[in-house]
Amino acid sequence: MPDDDPTQQGANREDPRHQEIVRQRPAIEEAIIDSRHSEGKLNLMNDRLARIERLIQQSHDQAQSSPPRTAPPRPLSPVSNDSWNNTSRRSHFDHVSAAPTPAGDTGTQAESVAAQNVLEQTVGHDPDPAVHQDSELTAALDALRSIVHRAQHDATGAPRGLFPTTSSSSETPAPGMEQVEAVLERLETSTPAYFSWLSPGLVDAFLQKCRSMYQREQEGSPTDKLLVYSMMANICSELSGTDEEELAGYNQGLSRSFSNLMLQVLATFPMMTPACLDAAEALMVAASTTVAMCKPSLTWSLTGAAARMCQFLGYHRLSRLKSESSTLLQRKIVLFWSTYVLDRSNALRLGRPPAIQDRDIDSPMLSDENPPALIEWVKFWVEAGCVQGKICNTLYGPAAKSLSSDARAATAEAFANELDQIHQRRLKVPLNPRAA
Repeated sequence: MPDDDPTQQGANREDPRHQEIVRQRPAIEEAIIDSRHSEGKLNLMNDRLARIERLIQQSHDQAQSSPPRTAPPRPLSPVSNDSWNNTSRRSHFDHVSAAPTPAGDTGTQAESVAAQNVLEQTVGHDPDPAVHQDSELTAALDALRSIVHRAQHDATGAPRGLFPTTSSSSETPAPGMEQVEAVLERLETSTPAYFSWLSPGLVDAFLQKCRSMYQREQEGSPTDKLLVYSMMANICSELSGTDEEELAGYNQGLSRSFSNLMLQVLATFPMMTPACLDAAEALMVAASTTVAMCKPSLTWSLTGAAARMCQFLGYHRLSRLKSESSTLLQRKIVLFWSTYVLDRSNALRLGRPPAIQDRDIDSPMLSDENPPALIEWVKFWVEAGCVQGKICNTLYGPAAKSLSSDARAATAEAFANELDQIHQRRLKVPLNPRAA
């Protein structure tokens, strides 16, 4: 019975190791208590996250099984200038900022909305204060809220927060008939540089639809409104850069208002719009407008829709058409190559594959009957777009995995030299936007 031997017990007490254990015993006990407390926190976090995951899955299943809810379209008829006082102008911008979201609660939009609701119900209003007492857990939940919020914003594509709300926005004239008339009169005496990369047929179609909507006060189709509002936003933006300070601010306000109207049309634009020349042109022009508005995801969606329409209509193989009128054929050629250029530039910027592949193209370049500036513009950007497509597929596609570091560097340098040669050729033949 060595444990009961008092002599042995006294020897143990004199052992330095025993004394060290006795001295550190309070710290060891405190560490054990902290460890159990931390383990309890981890269990609480796991339980909370598991509960959020289950509820998100349940909400997702309910959203998938419920019928989609589509927001009713809002009429966008032109409004006369006399009806726009300061109060109505303010309500106009408020209405634009609260434009309806696109095409119902389905897909990614439904998942993001469900995640937002579940997160607020399970975490944001949780009466248990233990969650909010842990700074690390609180920071993690704040990051989760931020991710869900951004996902919901990207899915809806709502134009809220596009432009800063200032007191001057309520003083900006609304795009009524008199304002549009003034812009059209200026177009008769001075051709904007914006028209230099559009086909003459598209410019004529825009002027006709614009006069029908504003001068004859006819209700335009969603496609007509998309084209008119997009082009008016670009034209007014260009005018704001060439006018004096006061008039420049006026035109910038018009451009901002037309941009918001364009986004409002896109919010309810029919996704199953039949493929036709007018719809593809409207989508292409809207895509180019959203580039300047810093909306890359929206630009990608619009460019993809225009590209699919062009391919559905056979514009990527226009060399096979022999009997079509020359004017209409050239209009289709310009549309296809303009869409091609937008597709390639956005694919490279966003790191995504191009929608139009070079191996599928059998369309000619523009003929000499087009304006020289348009021919040079299209030729330059198509050559650059061809190299951009090679960069996307070779350096960022699946084939890039098989390249060594040296091979990848050599390939990138070759592409850079090719782009530099294209640029040097452009400098020898400058792109004159004012050329007729």
